[in-house]
Amino acid sequence: MLNKFILILFLLIGVSAKAHQPEVSTTMLVQNENNVWVLQISASLTAFQKEVRTHFPEYKTPEEFQEMVLEHIKNNLVITFNDNQNITLSKGVVKLGHETKVVYEILGVPSVIKTVSVQNTAFKDIYNNKSALVLLKDGFNKEHFVLNKKIIIN
Repeated sequence: MLNKFILILFLLIGVSAKAHQPEVSTTMLVQNENNVWVLQISASLTAFQKEVRTHFPEYKTPEEFQEMVLEHIKNNLVITFNDNQNITLSKGVVKLGHETKVVYEILGVPSVIKTVSVQNTAFKDIYNNKSALVLLKDGFNKEHFVLNKKIIIN
């Protein structure tokens, strides 16, 4: 547990140092102690604003913006386990700030995981976008992958 906390802390420090760079984002899939899976996507507020302006009509309130961000993520993220089992994003929350975070509870993750496929095109309209992908689950290697338009990792 302490190892997970330390890894998450270092990742968040690294992302927050780059919070004003709209081309950098982090996608984390984390299984907590209660076997509940959580998805967290972190990026600069500027990145989310650009994507929302590109794909939605003008918003008037922060609440409208947050709803558009949640919809944009749902429309542009596909996570598949074991080659064919899709998941469901539930209970989405947007935490606004210079570094903005979108957090969902994930439903439908199998108890035995052989493969994970992640396609995140939420920031495709941002030039030279890169996303670090981190999967945290007891018994899995603590690795992260850098995703961009040229790399697909299964």
